[in-house]
Amino acid sequence: MAINQPNVTSEETEAVDKPPRWLVATVIILGLAIIGMLVLMVVKIMAGDGGDEGGEVAGALQAPSIQGAVPSATYLKEASISRPEGSRLDSVEVYGHEMVMHFRLADGGDLVIVLNRVTGETSRIIVP
Repeated sequence: MAINQPNVTSEETEAVDKPPRWLVATVIILGLAIIGMLVLMVVKIMAGDGGDEGGEVAGALQAPSIQGAVPSATYLKEASISRPEGSRLDSVEVYGHEMVMHFRLADGGDLVIVLNRVTGETSRIIVP
């Protein structure tokens, strides 16, 4: 090899390797599949879900029901409960017709008042 000749092959002697036909076919098929899926996504988005037709959605959560709730009950608009002297209201929970109030008393005991929201009756439970 001479010093002034570059170390490259000439265009006449260089052989061009072609990829195997199965690889070309696979690339074409996968490309068409991707384009088809994109077209399908656009069509589904444009069509929408058809509104709320009363059908159930897969995986949808159901609203929890309240224990003992009667929807036809008429609840009191106001109820007056006297808070024990020096106590603190810790929690209020509603179970159907009843409202449960938990008070922490000054002496460290607990008082639970249960109010019936329909009749207005109260029950008191003292826990020393």
